[in-house]
Amino acid sequence: MVINKKITVGYKRLILSILLMGFGLFMFAQPYNNSWINYSQQYYKFPVAETGIYRIDSATLTNAGIPLST
Repeated sequence: MVINKKITVGYKRLILSILLMGFGLFMFAQPYNNSWINYSQQYYKFPVAETGIYRIDSATLTNAGIPLST
């Protein structure tokens, strides 16, 4: 009886392993890509104190010396 239980558990693990490997073939992650970067443009980084969503208006950017026309 114990041998049957071990064989059954072994087959379940084998089938589960095969299924997981099969699903892995169909899962593709998007590659890490910097295709959106235009190297002829200048980018700005704004350090913030806390995580959140911030709004920076055009007057603040202009006062900081960032040209908004380009």
